[in-house]
Amino acid sequence: TKELLGFAADEDSAVRIAALEQLGAAGEVAPLLAALSHADWATRLAAARALQELREAKAVPLLVERLQIERGRMVLLFGDILWNLTGQPFGEDPEAWRKWWTDAGSSFQVISKEGLAAAEAKREQARLARRTGNPPQFFGVRIRSERVIFVVDVSGSMTAEVAGQYVGKRGATRIDVAKKELRTCIEALPQEALFNVLA
Repeated sequence: TKELLGFAADEDSAVRIAALEQLGAAGEVAPLLAALSHADWATRLAAARALQELREAKAVPLLVERLQIERGRMVLLFGDILWNLTGQPFGEDPEAWRKWWTDAGSSFQVISKEGLAAAEAKREQARLARRTGNPPQFFGVRIRSERVIFVVDVSGSMTAEVAGQYVGKRGATRIDVAKKELRTCIEALPQEALFNVLA
């Protein structure tokens, strides 16, 4: 354990993350809690996932606090980890999590696996019942990050026409369809998102 604690502070992120995973497997909570505030996002995520596996209640207030700071995909991932520990349906809403913790923190207990399964069924039922907006998508793949790179094929095969689609009076080519999809997706990204296109 002492050796793993040393590796958990290593400069190499791969070594640090591997050490945190092993500390989690050994049930060592304190270094995982400390790693939630590490400067490296992958280290924070590894610690959060290990704490989720341990079903550690002490992680919840720290994760709620981190949600106020995290950006992009980390908010989604930490929200999922909080869901798995609490069964609360606040997803990516840092303010809702903060308010809930202020109200429920003193009596909080990690949700049982049975309770989580019941909450999951209820959440799915609610998801199916409500109408959803149009989140950014690229050919059906939902974009959940604020940092995105689009890789677009511009080879000769992209000049082939697509059946049933048109640009003006001519048939649309694969590249026309890709451009339209790309434009629609980029326009739907959050204003603070960063993106690039690689041809």
